[in-house]
Amino acid sequence: MRRLFSLFLVIALLAGCSKSEPDNPIPEKPKQESVTLSSGTNAAPVIATAGGSTNVSFTASSSWSASIINTKADSWCSVSPTSGGAGAATITITVKENTTPDNRSASVVIKAGTATQTIKVEQKQQDALTVTASSFEVPAEGGEIKVTAKFNVSFTHTISTDAQKWIKAVETKALKDSTLIFEILKNDGVANRSGQIFLASGNLKDTVNVYQAGETPTIVVSKDEYVLKSEGESFEVEVASNVNAAMNMVFPQGVESWIEENTSKSISTNKFYFTAKANEGYDSRSAIIIFSNAENNLADTVTVTQAQKDAIVVAKSIYNVENSGGTIEIEIGHNVDYEYTISADWITKAETKAYETDKLVFNIAENTSYDNREGTITFTAGSLKQEVKVYQSEKGALIISKKDHIISDTGGEITLEIQANVEFSVSEPSVDWLHKVSTKGLQTHTLKYTVDPNESYDSRSTQLYVKNLKNGTQDTLTVTQAQKDAIVLAKNEYDFGAEGGQLDFEILTNVDVTVTIPDSCSSWIRQVKTRGLETKKLFFDISAC
Repeated sequence: MRRLFSLFLVIALLAGCSKSEPDNPIPEKPKQESVTLSSGTNAAPVIATAGGSTNVSFTASSSWSASIINTKADSWCSVSPTSGGAGAATITITVKENTTPDNRSASVVIKAGTATQTIKVEQKQQDALTVTASSFEVPAEGGEIKVTAKFNVSFTHTISTDAQKWIKAVETKALKDSTLIFEILKNDGVANRSGQIFLASGNLKDTVNVYQAGETPTIVVSKDEYVLKSEGESFEVEVASNVNAAMNMVFPQGVESWIEENTSKSISTNKFYFTAKANEGYDSRSAIIIFSNAENNLADTVTVTQAQKDAIVVAKSIYNVENSGGTIEIEIGHNVDYEYTISADWITKAETKAYETDKLVFNIAENTSYDNREGTITFTAGSLKQEVKVYQSEKGALIISKKDHIISDTGGEITLEIQANVEFSVSEPSVDWLHKVSTKGLQTHTLKYTVDPNESYDSRSTQLYVKNLKNGTQDTLTVTQAQKDAIVLAKNEYDFGAEGGQLDFEILTNVDVTVTIPDSCSSWIRQVKTRGLETKKLFFDISAC
């Protein structure tokens, strides 16, 4: 009985130990929710103007959703998918092309429970640079023009090289509100003229054409040469005139018309629109468009050249340049990629932004030699080849080997050697003692003259003028002839009495003289030193015998 009681006691104690608990239990912490962007993910992506997509990767602690905050962006920005479960996920944000001139942005929010993550998307604006008026017609007396530009980028302007002397930019605060002012100088010539103002910002550009009338009625086309591709294309011709201009197209005899005027598009009085058909032949072809006014007998022409299949066409194949050098502009029509090579080191490619890609400008160095020269610019594309010849004139020279000739009084012959590579003339003096000798040597620029004897007691001279007929410069040759040398005595015999005396006589001379007394007479004839020598009077003492 006592053993049974002890067993129950032990069991009760063990049961009491297993049920012991603390009086104040610790509450469990709530699970923390989060949205974490993956490493390398851009939280502020920038989308190009053309539009596109970007991916955003993240990890969510619970189910998530993605949406665009501002509904104004719904028309151009979208997100997919818009929801998902806990764990790693990726959404794609898609943006349409931005055709507006302003930057724009949208915010995409990812939510997972109470946790959020915001992705701000930015898109660049569409760059724009335009002018409100693309052409101006200015009277002959000149004036100012105001070019208003609409833009959202910084830009620069340049004036075409051939018009920089008569179109001048006016510095004005109006530039800040995008209005550029240009002064057009007076046109003193009778011919109309045209120039361009180029506005540029990177790849953006716009052109303003300026046409100025001359003193008389004229017709001016903005461009007198067009080079078209073989597959055909449309082009426009801008005509500035102060009279009515009639248009007429001329094709070579036997050639079918391949240019048509687009009359439905020609709503402007100074613009003509044309469409050229495709050239199916293997030869280039050309036509002339004439704008004329019969009343004033005026006309201006446009030459249109169309390339054959797979061709390189240069609008002009020969250029003549003065020896002073300068620049040439080669317009190239092509439907294949091409390269060019230059055969002469005095022709160099000019780098300039003022021209289109297919208008190549080359610098021509000054020719300092006395020979003309030629060079070749070759354009190639595979087996296709076009050559442009550049001819430069020589440096004009007119060299006289000896400019002063002194001839004795007895006369003789003189030879004038002249080296020249230009035409020249010789102005001969109207004197009766210098005579030109006809000789074949004249062909080699050797001039011969005979000089008569000088019978006078004075020297004489004259000049010959050699004139460069190219530039009008002149050089001078001087011919000088000595006088006839002489000593003249008024009397060559004198008689004296035995008492002696003084001998006084004059001589006429044009040379220096010396006096010599024979030794046999030196004891009784002596020269008297006197200033009278200056007047050519000599005095002698005569002793008694």
